[in-house]
Order: sequence, then C-alpha cells, then structure tokens
Amino acid sequence: MTLKAWCNEPLEDHLLRVGDVAFGSAGEEAMVREVRSVHTAVAKRLGIDVEAARRLVAVAAYLHDVGKAAEPYQRIIMLREREGCRGLSLPGHEAWSAWVAYYTIRPLGDKLARVASAAIILHHMPRWSIEDIVTTASKIRPTLGDVDTMFTLAERGFQRYGLEYDVASHALARYDYLRFRDVVKLLSWLKLSTEEMAAAELLRYAIALADNLA
Repeated sequence: MTLKAWCNEPLEDHLLRVGDVAFGSAGEEAMVREVRSVHTAVAKRLGIDVEAARRLVAVAAYLHDVGKAAEPYQRIIMLREREGCRGLSLPGHEAWSAWVAYYTIRPLGDKLARVASAAIILHHMPRWSIEDIVTTASKIRPTLGDVDTMFTLAERGFQRYGLEYDVASHALARYDYLRFRDVVKLLSWLKLSTEEMAAAELLRYAIALADNLA
C-alpha cells in the first residue's frame, strides 16, 4: 500500500518536495533566496554554521509529516478519498512527527532536537499550545510497525540531506514506545528558552513556507 500525505498524494513524494524546497535546492529564485535567508538566521540563533543550519532545516521540513505514516491517519485518508476528500483532517500528526524528529536529531545535539521538534509540532498551528497538540495526538496510537516505518522514512531524509543518521535512535524509540514513553514525553522535552523558541519559530516558518509551496 502506498502511504499518503493527503488525498492522492504519496507521503514520501510530499516529504521529499518539502525537504528539497527547505534545503534551497528547489523552487523559484525568490523562494530559494528566502529559504537561504532563514538558513543564515537559524545558524546565527543556534550558533552553528550556515551549511549545518541548511541541513537541519531541510531534515526538519522533510520530517514534518512523517507522523502521517501511522495507520490510523492512513485509514482516515483512505476514507476521505472515497468521499471526495471533503473534511480531511489529521489532528495530532504533527506531534508524532516531532516525536520521531526528537529521537533522530538528538544525536546531533539536544538543543537542535528540541528546537526542530518544536518547529515541527507547531508547523500547522503556531497559535496552539504544544500541550493541546500533544493531548490530541495522545488519542492516536500507531502500531509498532508504524513506528518502524516512520523511522525508515526518517533515515532516508537524513541520507538525502547529508546528516548522519544514528540507527540507535530507532532502537531507543522502539524501547520507549513499548513502555508508553511516546508523544506525551514531548511535554517535558520541549521546554525551550526564549532564544531557542525564536530559533524554532524561524524553522517553523521555513517548514510552513516549503509545505505551502512545494
């Protein structure tokens, strides 16, 4: 079965398009300039070089919808496709995407993981609280196979944008998931300083921009 991001839109194709735009390797010239300005701003906020920021922004953008691989969301999409895609909503997928992002990015630095995860969880609803989104997501329980699929997709994104993928992150997430240390843990992980939240907002902007224009 082909995983979907939306009605008639393959999930992996969507992730790649959004990631490529956020990487600055796709899109109109003005869009590329805007994205590159975000890379520079994120680098300054996080104290990393611009190329590292570019790769981080791209991976975060790629991961933004990886939570949609969960079977409960795929069921909703299949149902709505039969009904002409009216009223399609996938509440909480942002939190599962952020959960995957935290585990996979954390080997590169805890601050980077927290900032990227905060950006992902808020990419659709910046005015919502993280707590509200996590509460919604906690009502969805992916299967362990869904978790494996999410991390397989994540590994492909890391490879595409030149970031090192630590396979141990997948094993740790599986271990935690089986002990119900899942999206609810985001509430304790995503306690950001003002400076970190400013960086997360820049990243969120890049994700939303790429998502809308990819």
